[in-house]
Amino acid sequence: MYEAEEQETEKITKKRKAYVQAFRECWKQKFKWVEEKNEKETRCRKLVEDPVEKQIKEAELKIEMFIVEHNLPFSLVDHLSELFNSICPDCKICKKLAFKRKKATQLCTSVIGSTCQRDLVNDLRNGHFSLILDETTDISTSKSLAVIARTVKKAKISDRFLDLIKVESATAKSLFEALKISVFEGHNIPFSNMIGFGADNCSVMMGDVNGLKALFQKENASIVTIGCTCHSFHLCASYACEKLPSTVEQFCRDIYNYFSNSSKRSMKLKECEIFCDEKPHRLLRPSQTRWLSLG
Repeated sequence: MYEAEEQETEKITKKRKAYVQAFRECWKQKFKWVEEKNEKETRCRKLVEDPVEKQIKEAELKIEMFIVEHNLPFSLVDHLSELFNSICPDCKICKKLAFKRKKATQLCTSVIGSTCQRDLVNDLRNGHFSLILDETTDISTSKSLAVIARTVKKAKISDRFLDLIKVESATAKSLFEALKISVFEGHNIPFSNMIGFGADNCSVMMGDVNGLKALFQKENASIVTIGCTCHSFHLCASYACEKLPSTVEQFCRDIYNYFSNSSKRSMKLKECEIFCDEKPHRLLRPSQTRWLSLG
């Protein structure tokens, strides 16, 4: 019984023929990258890039780089293509330039950002560098760690943004683990290449026992650590001001309030400066948070 079934199956298999999809001419219109190799095979053909299309891509990248370099809003891009087209109506590139904020954002994050990070990571793998760190809390109360890498290339020192790491807590151990996973292990960067570390002077960063500095030195004892100079000068100025009478600081604030709330008094002050051959200066308000304001 089983032998009869097997024989019947073999007969059916022999009768079946392999079906070959014939090439259709309509595919050439729908898919420009398809061409007919022979009657039974289809292959992808090489596309010759249009020079105008290449120039359009270069123009979009240059506009995006300009936006990023000068820290301009992406919403500005929505009106640039129309502006360029109105300025140069005969330009083929301006006519075909379709560049909006969504595309600008994608270019920034997926193309320019990833390319710059890849180049920086390659420099960190093959040379010495220092890390400059600062923790921050945004309006959504999410804690992040900003990572800046300082490198020397062709006798030129440059500080470049490496990563913005979200952290659950701001303890030294959690910051170290986040850096280890995201930066060193994530990008295969050896700890031995790190020769310097800079941050503010809080105990989490610069603690000699349980700070981030101590954890880095366990991995690489030759790391040079430098606290933030601005923080140090600010502390010096703050402690120095405590030795002065409080009336001195209040007098400085009263001077600002006297002129800032009156346009007439401000004009009189400007006239006085011109009469004394002094360059007119803008009055700055003494602030508790601005660096060296009290100095």
